[in-house]
Formats: sequence, C-alpha cells, structure tokens
Amino acid sequence: FPAFNEGSVVLGLSSMACLTRDPAEAALALLDGRSTGSSGGTRSVPVPESEGSEEPSGSMALLPGMDDGGNLPLSCCCVERPHHLGDGLAMGVCACVSCAGLGLVSLLAQPIACACAGYELGGIAGAVCGLTGGVISGILGAAVLCVGGVVVGTKQVVLGALHTPQTIAATFEGKEWDEHLQQWIFYNLTEEATKVDSMEVSEYVAFMSEVSGKVFPRSKAAVESGPSKAIKETALYDILGVLPSASSGQIKKAYYKLAKECHPDKNLQDPSAHQRFQELSNAYQVLSDDKLRAKYDAEGSEGISEKPKIDARQFYVQMFGSEEFDPLIGQMAIVTAMDLEEGDELAYARLRLAQWKREVHCAQHLVTLLSPFVSSKVNEATFRKDIEQLAKTLSAGSMGGSLLQCIGQCYKQGATRALGSSNVSGGLMERVRGAQSALGDAQHLAQSYMSLASLALQMVDQYQKTQDPDTPDKEVQQQNVQQTAVNLFWEVTSMEIEELLKSVCYKVTHDTAVEKEQRRQRAEALIIVGEIFCSVGESQSPKSNEKTA
Repeated sequence: FPAFNEGSVVLGLSSMACLTRDPAEAALALLDGRSTGSSGGTRSVPVPESEGSEEPSGSMALLPGMDDGGNLPLSCCCVERPHHLGDGLAMGVCACVSCAGLGLVSLLAQPIACACAGYELGGIAGAVCGLTGGVISGILGAAVLCVGGVVVGTKQVVLGALHTPQTIAATFEGKEWDEHLQQWIFYNLTEEATKVDSMEVSEYVAFMSEVSGKVFPRSKAAVESGPSKAIKETALYDILGVLPSASSGQIKKAYYKLAKECHPDKNLQDPSAHQRFQELSNAYQVLSDDKLRAKYDAEGSEGISEKPKIDARQFYVQMFGSEEFDPLIGQMAIVTAMDLEEGDELAYARLRLAQWKREVHCAQHLVTLLSPFVSSKVNEATFRKDIEQLAKTLSAGSMGGSLLQCIGQCYKQGATRALGSSNVSGGLMERVRGAQSALGDAQHLAQSYMSLASLALQMVDQYQKTQDPDTPDKEVQQQNVQQTAVNLFWEVTSMEIEELLKSVCYKVTHDTAVEKEQRRQRAEALIIVGEIFCSVGESQSPKSNEKTA
C-alpha cells in the first residue's frame, strides 16, 4: 500500500481498511489517515504558538486489527468459537495453513533481512553472520509457528466436536447463534431493538466484555512534529476553512460539513452551488493525498495543475453515501466517525455500537416497508407499484441507480438464503436455492477482493504514467485514473453495504416476534423489492460507469 501514496492516500486507505470487513475499523482508518508508509494524521508545517502545536493529536494503531502494541489479535488466527465439528475442522485447517504460511515467510524472509542488516553494519563478514543467524531464527520461527498451528487446529477440532451436541439440540429447537450474545437464542428483532436503542457506549463495552470477553482497542496520542517548511499558498486550505497545520481527520471533517451544506441537491435555487461543491471536492482530493499536499505546500497551484479531478457528486456519495438512502442502509461508518472527538479512547467501541444500532434500525425500517404486503393490506400488484415508485424516486439522485442495484441484489440473495432455512420455510428446492445463494455469496466476496486488488494496482500504474513526461496522451491517462478511482471507491462502498444488508436481511426474515408464515412472507416480499430495485437501478445507472452497474 505505500504505492498508493503516489496516487491517492484516501483510496489506498479505503481499500486497506475495507479488507478488515469491519466498517468501524474502516472508518477509523480513513479518518485517522492510517496507511503503511503514510505520515498519519500529523503535519510538519509552521504552526502559530497559540495553536498549541505540541499538543498530541488522536491516532490509532498502525494497521487494522492491531492492538496498541502492534500485535494482531487471536481472532485473526481462526480461533473463534466453533459451533460444530464441521466448523472445528474448517477452522483447524485454516489455522494450520495460516501458520504454515507464516512459517514459510519466516523461513525465507529472516535470512534475507538479517543478511541485509549485517551487511550494513559489517560488510561481507556482517552479511555472512547475519545470514547464519537469519537461517537459524527462520527455522526456529517456522518450527514454532507450525507447531502452534497444529496445536490451535487440534484444539478447534476438539472444541467443535464437544459443541456439536449442543448445536444439534439448539438447531432442532429452532434457535440460532447470536454473535453479540455469544449464545443460542430465538432471535427477536423487537427485543434486540429495545436493548440496543438506549444502550450507551460504557454499557456496550461492559456488555461485550461480559458476554464474550472482548476488550476494545483504545486510541493513543501521537506527538506532532515541529515546524519544518513554509507554505507557498493557502487557497485550498481556505476553501475548506482549515489551517495548513490541520490533520487529515480535521480536513475530512471540514470537507464533509461544508459539502453537506452546499450539496447541489439541497440548493436547487442556487446556481453557484454546483461550482462551490466541485471546488470543495477538488480541494479535498489534493489535501487528502500526502504527496499532492506536500507538492501543493511547496509549489502552490502550479505544482498540481495536472491533478485529475473526480466528479464531485460521485466522490461525495461514494465517500459518505446518499441521505435519501439512509432508511435503507443507514449512515455510512465514515460519516459516523466524523462526529467523534479527536483523542476519544472509546472511538472504536462507539463505532461498533453505532454499527449495531444501524443494523437494527435498517431492519426495523425494512419490516415497515414490507408490512403492507405481509399483512395483506394491499395486493401484490399494488405493492409492486408502490415499491417501483419508491425506486424511481431514489434512483433520481447521484449514483442512485447503482446504489439501488447493490441493495436489490443484497435483498434477493438474503431472502433466498432465508427461505432455505427451516426457521423461515425450508422446502427442498428452497434449500437448494439457499445453498446456491450462499455459494454465490462466497464467490462474489472472493471476486470483490480480487477486483479491489486489481483496481488498486491498475490505478497506481495509471497514475505513474501520468507523472512520466514521456507518456503520450496524458489527458487520456488522467481520465483513466479518474474512472479507475471512481470504480475503486464504488467497490469499497458496495462491500460495506453488502456486509450491512446481510445482517439486516437476517434480522427481518428470522424474527421470531412473528410467526413462521409471516417470516416466509417477509422473505418473499423482500425478493419482490429486490427485483424491482435491480430493474429500476439498471435502467437508471449511467452507461458511462459500467463498473458500478
């Protein structure tokens, strides 16, 4: 990911954080400006003494998933609770393969690293000594990791076998595993909403510690470096209303606040709103990239004259979402993070709680949306007409068609999986289709990761070409960078939405507050909504953005 600094740090951070499959972690990574090789959220520029430049600013751990000491938690090593023998075998194999892979990396990397370090310190003799020590430490490290993998794998298989009877009994009773409570329950959306709606962050931390032993990572202060260079001009900083010393988090917050106020959709009578909105976007695209920001600080506007610009509306929607879609997908995690105070030690816990509430509220709204059909207040034809009207209204906004398609596909997949469950319907063919849907989800997830990596590499390559003075047709290359950046943003956005709606669809279709027949009807209504959203979204999506379609 250091290569992303040659293009856009924001894009690189979005991709890296999204790989954690944790919107809260992704939001913190974006807000704090975390990236391997990046300078984080601090700036080395002249700061007036009155601004207190020596005061520490908030910063999180280096990489997603690491604790304050830079260690990866055990959850990264396939040691979650196995529900049955199949789970235990899968996790056991995963642990063995993962540790064997790490062992191989240790075996190959340690000799090279130690030899290089030895050569710098003592020349050829130092390199030989370093190589010898590296081989020994590599072998030892590989051996320890392999043994550890076998131990962890064996433990998971044994635990899976021990938990199998409990799983069979709970499944027979119609219970399902709850990740928050860490126990088998009859899921009830109403009860969950009552619990989570009034929950404060301190209660959430205590609750999670009690039920699962989870300890949330806390932010730590990072000392800001002193002044080192002069700023040639401050026009872009002035557009966002921040000082040249502003951290990446402060810049993101300022951009979101101002862009929200002057969004063209909210200022239809103001002809200058669109221009102001684009100016904000252009300023943010420069100041959110460490290398471009440094170039601007040193050379001013002349140094970034060839910077390709992403369409302001697409940029805003893919960063923060569209408010028209809030009832369906809630507030994007990065937007929630904007409201956090810098240096908040419980930032991660607050975002996880907000994500839980987001899932519940979206599920409640979806139940209300499906209610007319499920309760037979309207017939299917009227229900379809109402949903189609809603879809057309939503698709009118920026990126509306693409968002509708994403949501519609998630609804169809989630409902199909639900109908394959005995707690919802569970007919023979429904089980087959449910299994196919689950397999399709796994394939889609793998494709999303591969697409994300491919787009990342593609964008870096395209950006490097725009910086090569010998590259012909630079304007074409800049347009290619812009389109790839839009596609990359969309990939990140859609992955967060997909993960959210997977949980939302489960809550709606497995809610034991209603009878099984109503759960089945909810799933069927969800498929109808999904089909209409996909159809309307496809017709409204811009043909120029084939990737988002």
